[in-house]
Amino acid sequence: MAYLDFVKTKGKTYVYVGEKEFSNKKTQRICGLGQLQAAFCVLRFWSIHKKEIPEVIKTNDYARIPAWIDAVRDRGAF
Repeated sequence: MAYLDFVKTKGKTYVYVGEKEFSNKKTQRICGLGQLQAAFCVLRFWSIHKKEIPEVIKTNDYARIPAWIDAVRDRGAF
């Protein structure tokens, strides 16, 4: 299951897509999206062009992209 991870460093917030493995409770960042504005643009692009989504993000996580867009928009106050 993929999720968004927000990391604040030196006053800037960066967005990563992470993945949780429930069998051993490990988490791993699988894709960096950049700062909030760039991440918002990347997610919007992915929502339009599904073929451009990296292969590391599983097909069943594609449905989460609209919720991720909302989360980034809310965090960045666009």
